[in-house]
Order: sequence, then structure tokens, then C-alpha cells
Amino acid sequence: MTSHHLVRVQDALIPAALNALINGGIAWFGFKALPAVPLTLDLISAKQHTVWGEGVTLAFALGLILTLITAKMFSKHVIKEDPSLAARVRRPIFPFVMGVALGNAMALFGWFVALAVLWQRVVGTVEVSPALAASLVGLLAGVITIVVEMRTKRALLGSTA
Repeated sequence: MTSHHLVRVQDALIPAALNALINGGIAWFGFKALPAVPLTLDLISAKQHTVWGEGVTLAFALGLILTLITAKMFSKHVIKEDPSLAARVRRPIFPFVMGVALGNAMALFGWFVALAVLWQRVVGTVEVSPALAASLVGLLAGVITIVVEMRTKRALLGSTA
């Protein structure tokens, strides 16, 4: 088995679905009392919750947390499947895995902020129902999970140099 076959999007779909449900549920409890939830606002320091604001927060937090979890679980799986890859996937938490985690978190944070700003600039403030807002937060969490899993697994399988 080549290392390229160890990184597949379909392997990230179940964790992505679970994260979507969990984070969508958490968002629902935060949004359910509101009459409507804006996707974005034209203020950086807005105290009102928005869908993209939740997404940006999730991007950073899940970028860190999921990288650490994925690195641990994936290395165990790879070593079991192909012990010859142990040196490539058994990486130290500091500095390697934390470096990957920070890279994932910052890349996702940057992309989500940029997309939110572009959305606000092009579309403006759009309000949605609390249920749709929570669903969108869940969808963002699912996308974040897939991106983190793929980036982390690829980083672990990179060269040890």
C-alpha cells in the first residue's frame, strides 16, 4: 500500500458529519432564541453572533484540536497498516504536530475571514432563521474537519527531513 492511498476524503466524511452535528447543535442553542441570525455584519467588533463569525472561531479552534486528534489516530492506523511508515507518521508533538496544528488553524482562519469579508462586500448583510444558521455552522464545521484531516495526514506522510 502506498502512502497516497492512506489519505482519502471518504475517510474524513464520518468525522466531518459528526462534527457538523455537534457544532450545528451547539450553534442551535446559541441561535434559537434569536428572531434571525445574520450571515455577516459590516463590523469587525460586532457583539452580535453571525454565522461566519462562528465559522471563523471554529476554523481556528478545530484547526488546532482536530490536528492533534487526527495526528494521533492516523499515526496509530498507519503503523498498524504498514509498519514501514512508522518513522514518517510518528512525529513529536513539539514542534512538528503543533506546527501543523498552527498552520491548519491559521490557514483556515485566514480563508474564513477572507470569505466572510468577500461575502459581506459582495452580498451584504443577509439574515437567516436560527435553524438555517445552525445548519450552516454545522456545514462549516464539516468542511473544516475534512480540510484538517487531509492536511494533517499529508503533513504526517511528508518526508522526515
